[in-house]
Amino acid sequence: MTWEAATLVVIAVTGILTLVLTQVRDILLKVDEVLDAWRRVRRTITMLSGQSRAGGGNGGDDTWRKAVGRKERRGSR
Repeated sequence: MTWEAATLVVIAVTGILTLVLTQVRDILLKVDEVLDAWRRVRRTITMLSGQSRAGGGNGGDDTWRKAVGRKERRGSR
């Protein structure tokens, strides 16, 4: 094997490894996005199912306020 052939092999292997690592990185980023979207869907479904059960007489407004981070103030009992 000549030095030219060895150099071409090293360059080819480096290019292939770079391509494979880039593709793996892109796939892992997409998996992360899919998992985040799945968590948001589950959280929304849980919130909506809790809203339908806890709605009571006010149409679920208190559940919505809790979901967006506001605390409902209630008068003394």
